[in-house]
Amino acid sequence: MDSRCFFFTIDFWPVLRKYGENIDVKYSFEAALWDAIQDYYKKSHFKPLALPLRIDGISGGFGSSYNDNFFQYLVKWIRHTYITNFINYFK
Repeated sequence: MDSRCFFFTIDFWPVLRKYGENIDVKYSFEAALWDAIQDYYKKSHFKPLALPLRIDGISGGFGSSYNDNFFQYLVKWIRHTYITNFINYFK
């Protein structure tokens, strides 16, 4: 689960909070977010961001750098726009 940027409606908050109470060294925020989305998805719907994000910054967990140059972003956009949508069309 990519937790760098996500949006949610207020009805998702109790679900995320329930799973967030279990976060520790062995159960990361990303794992809690993934489990919360899976739980929420059973009762409601979830929609990913329409376009991939171009990230520039430093990871809060490991200190690694994020610096998506234009070419990297273009590859992500093509993969997201054409390949993912093509695959989802046949589901």
